[in-house]
This record gives sequence, C-alpha cells and structure tokens, in this order.
Amino acid sequence: MFVHLADIHIGQTYRGKKFFNWKLFKETISKIINLSPEFVLISGDLFDKPIIDNETLIETLNLLNKLKNKGIPIFTIEGNHDCNNTSLSYYYLFSQLGVINNLSSGDKVGFLKRKYESEFVEFKEVKIKDKVFYKAKGVLGSNKIKEIHGLAYIRTKEMLNLLLKEFKDSFFKDKSVLMLHQSVENISGVPKEFNEINIEELINLNYKYYALGHIHRSNVLNNKYLFKNSFLVYSGSLDLTDKSLFHKIEFAKELKIKKQKTGFVISDLKNIKFEEVQNSNYYDIYLEFNDLNELKMKLEKINETIKEGKAIIELFTLNKIKRERVFDILEKVFEKERIIDINYNFTEEKEEIEITEFSFGKINGLLEQFEAIKESGLSKEFIKSKVLELVKNLDIQDLSNELENIEKKSELKRINKKIVEEDKELQRLVEENKFFNKEEGIFKFLKQ
Repeated sequence: MFVHLADIHIGQTYRGKKFFNWKLFKETISKIINLSPEFVLISGDLFDKPIIDNETLIETLNLLNKLKNKGIPIFTIEGNHDCNNTSLSYYYLFSQLGVINNLSSGDKVGFLKRKYESEFVEFKEVKIKDKVFYKAKGVLGSNKIKEIHGLAYIRTKEMLNLLLKEFKDSFFKDKSVLMLHQSVENISGVPKEFNEINIEELINLNYKYYALGHIHRSNVLNNKYLFKNSFLVYSGSLDLTDKSLFHKIEFAKELKIKKQKTGFVISDLKNIKFEEVQNSNYYDIYLEFNDLNELKMKLEKINETIKEGKAIIELFTLNKIKRERVFDILEKVFEKERIIDINYNFTEEKEEIEITEFSFGKINGLLEQFEAIKESGLSKEFIKSKVLELVKNLDIQDLSNELENIEKKSELKRINKKIVEEDKELQRLVEENKFFNKEEGIFKFLKQ
C-alpha cells in the first residue's frame, strides 16, 4: 500500500501574506506515519515557489525527515511551481540529504542534472548535445511494485511527447507506477492547456497507476479515474490552495453553503481510497443586499455559520450605498484579519440603467444598454434578467434585415476610410515632390 500526494504548495502566500497551513501538513504527516505505507509519492509542487526562506526550508526538512526516520521512502518529481531553470531546485538538496528521492527535473530536458546516493534509486547516464544527464527510477523490494518512474512538469508539447516515449525504454521495465505533473485531457476538469497530454498516449504506456499532479481538485471525488484497467489519479491539493477551491457561500434570498473536500489518495494498485483531511476554514462569499440593515443581518448570519473562518467577500447591491458605510459594517461583524479580500460591486457614480422599449432601428442603442449592464458590476442573475427583458419582443426577420443594413454601412465606412487614407498618401507624395501649384503642379505629378 502506498500514499499519493501532490500540490502541497509549501510557502504559499496571498498578496504578500503567508497563507500556508502548517498545522494541516503536520497532521497529514502524522496520519501517513500511522498508516505505515510502503512508500509515499509527491507528484510535484511540493513548494509554491522555486525559492523559499530558510525558516520554511528547515521546517519542511524536519517534517519530511519524520517519514524517512520511519523507513518510509518519498519519491518526487518537480512541478511547475518548483522549477528553477537558472539553478538546481531544492529537490536536489533534499535528495542529497536523503530526505526524498527525486526522479525528474522540471526543465527543458526532464532528466536529472546530477545523481545522488540512494538505496531506492537507480540512474542511467544520458548524453544530450555533449552534456551529461541522468534517467532515474525508484527501486523497491516489493512483490507488487518493483520500480517507480516519473516525469516532471514539461512546458512544451513537443518535448513532452519525446520524453513520454522514453518510458518504453528497457531501463524502465516494471510498468506499475508513473508519476506526472501535467494536465490530462478529459479528466483534468480545467480548460485545455497547450501542453495537455492525450489520454490514449498515457494508457498505451501500459502503467497500472498514473500518479498525477498539477490539477488541484481530485478526480477520485467524482469517480472518474479508471480507464482501460489503469488508474489515472489526481490526488488534488492537500488544502484549499486557491479561490476556486474555497468553501462556497451564496447569500441572495437564502444562505447556501458548499464545503470542499481535499486530502490524499491511498492505493494498492487494486483499490483507490480518498483520505479526506480537515482543510483550512477559507470561504468565498457571494452576498447580495438592498440596504445596510440587510447587509448587517446577512453578515451576522454568515459569521455564525463559519465561526473563525477567513473569507474573500464579494458584495452586490443595486442601490447607491457608499463604500465607507459598507466597510464599516463589515469590520464590525468580521475581525479585520479574517477578511482575505473584498470585492464591492455597486452602482454609485454610474449612470442609471433604463430598459427602453425594444426598437430594431436602434440596435446600437440596445448594444450600448447591454454594455452598460455588463460593466455595471451587478450580479449575473440581474444581468441575465435585464438582457432577457431587452430582447423578449425580438423578431428574427427584422433583426436579420437590420444586421444586413449594419453590414452594408460597415462596408461603406471601410471603403470610405480606404479612400481617405489613399487621398492622404497622395497628398503626402505631392508635397514631397515640391512641384505642386494651383495651375499645373498636380498634372506634372500625375504624368510622372
């Protein structure tokens, strides 16, 4: 049995403030020790930045050493946050100290620049343009898993495809576990990335377990991880690492709350288990209000719900209420240090949005109205209702005719603009030739 972690982001900050939950990381290390796994995989982004302060470095070393001292080897690959193309990353230091066993460097080559002493790693020398690099693989005495292979975050699709082919090399014999820090199509759940891996490419490598990192939400939570008898698993972040992962609170007419799950994965190549952890008390709050009394009432209700939680608060109102008065109520209900960020959307100092009767002869006016609504910073539901109101009497044929007229007008404008530009160029040429005069200068120019 082994443990799969990723995207821990030690040293994470938000607007210059430290944002990493050391308590959670310490509890997770203790939990892993109690599980007594054969080994631990960290599939990239152990750190949030390639350069960290000494205090963070020492604390990380001390915690990972607890696993080493219990005889639990840690295998790693570098993620995009760990990469440092100008020098060796901290992964090299940690490997030299015997705390981790790094298998791949997240730069343009992917192979390691230096090898190190480890009872759990074998190396093979590779020469690229007369420079020496090292392929690395984790080796175990397990009956089920003989080797662990890994490829760090690779920025270009071309290099990524070349390096994936390396895992068909005879050096990589056992096809049990492959670690990757990359977006994989169909299972990542995020917009397509330029260096995304085709899922068929991975499955054709014939590994049993693909220990994936880079995507912060685990695909185990929606049971989408088994493909042709291979496990393609994103463990997800250990904590709520960004706003998209924060617990959600929506308070328009009624209070709605959605808690997010984070944790790590436990597997024995036959079964998958998601081990949930007690993540940070961070919230993304969306609140609509009409007046200050309603704002105060709703904030107090939210405060009772999230206890000591910290929050990014998004406020929406249709009325002209000064920012200072809103912030004054906020600070009375929430302690200042619990407010991560505030986004206040209101209509003060903006033109009133008036919905006029629809006229097909005034499509430009309609567009202006829509732009005014869109830029107003109001809630999505309000914008949607107003747009629907604008077009509820729309006649497709009239609209088609009007658009055709607009296109014709646009074409005329384009032609006119071209004529004006050509006229300016002609005038410039005339002036440069210095023989323009009222009687015959232009005719001399034209003859030439």
